[in-house]
Amino acid sequence: MQRKAIERRRQAEFEAYQHWEYQRRQYDEITDVAERVRAPLAVTQEFDLTPNGLVSARGEPLLPIIEDGIADAKRMAAMQPDWQVEYERRLIDRDEYYALETLATHQEGQGAMVSYWLIPDAVRSGSNLPGYNRDRLKMFTRVAVPTQRGIAIKYHSYDLSYKPGLVAMDQALGSTFDTSRSSEQVARERRYLPWVGATVDGIDEMLRHAYDSALARDKGGEWSGGRPPLATQDVIGFISEQKDLLGNHMAELTKIFSLTLDPYERNRLMEPHRYNLAAAIDDLLHGKKVTTAVEAGDNARSEGRNLDRDCPTGTDDEASAAEQLGSLGFKGKNRYRILAMGECRTCLYEKAVVVNECNMCLDCENVHSNEGNIGLDRIVREAKERVRAKNKRPFAGFLKVINMVASKPD
Repeated sequence: MQRKAIERRRQAEFEAYQHWEYQRRQYDEITDVAERVRAPLAVTQEFDLTPNGLVSARGEPLLPIIEDGIADAKRMAAMQPDWQVEYERRLIDRDEYYALETLATHQEGQGAMVSYWLIPDAVRSGSNLPGYNRDRLKMFTRVAVPTQRGIAIKYHSYDLSYKPGLVAMDQALGSTFDTSRSSEQVARERRYLPWVGATVDGIDEMLRHAYDSALARDKGGEWSGGRPPLATQDVIGFISEQKDLLGNHMAELTKIFSLTLDPYERNRLMEPHRYNLAAAIDDLLHGKKVTTAVEAGDNARSEGRNLDRDCPTGTDDEASAAEQLGSLGFKGKNRYRILAMGECRTCLYEKAVVVNECNMCLDCENVHSNEGNIGLDRIVREAKERVRAKNKRPFAGFLKVINMVASKPD
């Protein structure tokens, strides 16, 4: 009887974990779509202040996620100079985390903090930095207030990164915005408000009204988050209500997750499905009829609609980070690959080699994946012949000189 009771408890715990994991994945998919569609995103998250720092409602400490993002960006920057900007921004994000942690020690409703994260100036100038939608030039604000358990943070995205709108936001806060500062300088600054009883929703709505009023003043028309207003402003809630579309999408995700443990490969296989779902949600938000996500995705592709994921500095999920690293050669089944310049042990060329996997370059790894050991044997033979010929040439030249000297008449 006792053994059966233990088994039942373990089964119940396993099923509870499965449900939690499914809900977590579904929320990640919902937020992914919310970042793609043509609509402002406003999300409130609450974090508990614990001995491990700020911890989400799902029990995930925030700081390790930020640290992982810093490590990812640092590796990318080592391979691709454009990524230096993102590395810098993630370091700023960590500094802000510590400011948020300090704010969380205040009493509930005592003060608030606001920060602005513009799209990087480098992206405006044409830098090839993934993760930023150049059509929307999206920025976001972060509003935080202490709560009884820790802190509440509201993220609100705004299209256009419109600096007159930021001037209006600062005026609403009683500050003065300096338009000459770079996007990274702006991100480093935090606006501390000594307001008692302020809420994230109240401050956020005040900022949104200021930003959109500046657009209406300068460009005319109605605006909401830097875009024409939609029937709903709760995009997360709207996506969550599309049960059939979301259920079919999660079924595809479950299939793909059962095929591979590699986050890069999972993300690659899921990308068409995520684009399709984003296209369907985008159509629904803008009053179009949707039959299936696949049909909506096909129509969006034929229109050339940009529904790329747009997640700037912060907490990319494992799959997204793996995808970006994979584009630079850091693809691995169970871990990221560490690359450095060195001699490939197979082709003997000086290249970027995977130092934690036998110093083989990515070109030789691709040959091995496609042709197996036969392909590697061919590369080894060619490399040995090349080295042998190279070593022979100086000696042959030396003999030629000796012969020429010896053949000269006295």
